[in-house]
Amino acid sequence: MESKKIIFLDFDGVLHPNGCEEYLYFCKLKYVEKTLKPFLGEWKIVISSNWKNLYNLETIKNFFSNDVKDYIIDTTFTFSIGATKRGKEIEKYILDNNVEKYIIIDDMLKFLLHKQKKFAIITDSEQGFTNKSRNKFLKIMKMLK
Repeated sequence: MESKKIIFLDFDGVLHPNGCEEYLYFCKLKYVEKTLKPFLGEWKIVISSNWKNLYNLETIKNFFSNDVKDYIIDTTFTFSIGATKRGKEIEKYILDNNVEKYIIIDDMLKFLLHKQKKFAIITDSEQGFTNKSRNKFLKIMKMLK
């Protein structure tokens, strides 16, 4: 069986600054896609963002370019409460889907479980994904090889 390698992707605070005006939505998307593209195929994307509660998977895929959206395979299950709910949602996905390796791109460290933090790229909520985020992503990818 092929090993499952997953990138868990948040939107707010990653693909655009958290709390930004609508016209800035996805202003970091091209940079995120450029960073992820070399790894897609071997790695797949699962949406961990709360946007999964607003849009179905097909609609979410259409926010992305054609050469990336085919690698978006799922969303995490939604828990309704709890400070670490995102971490628990990711953990449930990992266990239910036999995920071997993973990376989390999110802006909220406090939402994650302690054991997930070494595989997390925590972006600056006010800036989204930056060159610093990209460098951390590449460093973790190198570690996971």
